[in-house]
Amino acid sequence: MSFISIAKCIVSTSGLICLINFCFSCAEKPSEEIPIHQLKVIQSFDQLDTFYLSDVRSIDYSDGHYYISDYFESKIFKVDERNNLETFIGDVGRGPGELLEVSKFYIDNSTLLIMDSPNQSIKIFNKNGDFVKSIVSDQFQMKGNSRFSFRNGILFLPNYSNSYLSLMYNVLTNSVEYIGKLENVKSIDYASHILTSKDRVIILPLASPKAYSYDMNGNLVESKDFSGIAPIEEFMRFHNIYPSQPDGQSFYVMTVDATLHKEDLYILYLTLNDENKTVANSILKCEVYEDEIVAKELINLGEGDFSCFNFGPECLVAYDQLNGKIKIFEYDNTK
Repeated sequence: MSFISIAKCIVSTSGLICLINFCFSCAEKPSEEIPIHQLKVIQSFDQLDTFYLSDVRSIDYSDGHYYISDYFESKIFKVDERNNLETFIGDVGRGPGELLEVSKFYIDNSTLLIMDSPNQSIKIFNKNGDFVKSIVSDQFQMKGNSRFSFRNGILFLPNYSNSYLSLMYNVLTNSVEYIGKLENVKSIDYASHILTSKDRVIILPLASPKAYSYDMNGNLVESKDFSGIAPIEEFMRFHNIYPSQPDGQSFYVMTVDATLHKEDLYILYLTLNDENKTVANSILKCEVYEDEIVAKELINLGEGDFSCFNFGPECLVAYDQLNGKIKIFEYDNTK
């Protein structure tokens, strides 16, 4: 932390308390060092036929195809493994099968669920791009850059209206239940990504490096805090983000993207590059066990600032928003 940053912090009494608390926490618990896995780019592209990729918000892979959402185009591009555009899904508008914003989506077997937050709906298409139906409800609020999940007819969505982190919307009964109750919820606790496996719901807050794991009955399995991991701690210190601060505010969306792959948890966090500039190019890999989440390694994507990522066959795919390119990294993601 620079002298100027310290000076700003101690201007007020509350700032001094924050500084003292943070220093004591650092003294009591040293930074956690974990292995860093540097990845190599094996391919990159920024154009699909007549479409230039301009604002990619989500990527997924299924049945030999990549699905890429472009916020500017309000479409999802279906691309084969040779980066050839096969079709696009959605068109601009407010009618059936039309989208105003395409950010996060979820693939459920043969269908795509696309969050269209301006229309406050989730549009369902098949993988050929044919519109199936819309899910509309006034019982919850949709925010397009939040990752959601769908399992056994239940939508798992971030919740912004009360002290619960997530809500479960039953599509058949049009009913809502809540999961992830916290006492004295702070703005940094609000969820940005909801991930589900066969027996877990993992909730990742918007602006703090935490992970909450629940079983499917809503019982808390573990609350995990990654703020002690060296690059994350360095980022928080540089930007004067103090976990002990009473109001718990942060101006940074620390959790940029996340996914579960082969039951492992991967989280793209904001960190600092060698020039102390804030970038998203470090992915924390965690193993998810029955009763705990364990950080195993940091995956470094090198130069770039990435908005989303996912996995393909023996590779990791991510969108570098600095140059508008999809980058494919060599990565053996087998167990």
